[in-house]
Amino acid sequence: MKRRIGAVSVARSDYGLYTPVFDEIMARPGLELGVVAAAAHLSPRFGHTVDQIVADGYPVVEKLDFTPEDDSPAAIAQASGRATELFA
Repeated sequence: MKRRIGAVSVARSDYGLYTPVFDEIMARPGLELGVVAAAAHLSPRFGHTVDQIVADGYPVVEKLDFTPEDDSPAAIAQASGRATELFA
């Protein structure tokens, strides 16, 4: 039985750091990777970079959209609340 490892990526900034780890997980026969793509990855405003994750060959098992509408404190607070709901 494979061990399943889930990873959450919310933007290009963390995705680039994770790719060597993702590659190592994918290379090990006893492990199975599942990526949760969230926030900026799902926004056209930020390039809909979830497509890059898929193109790179990583399995996206869930998409969670909680990208703030703008950079205002209220929008960020709403996005944080929405993220909490989605991860609960």
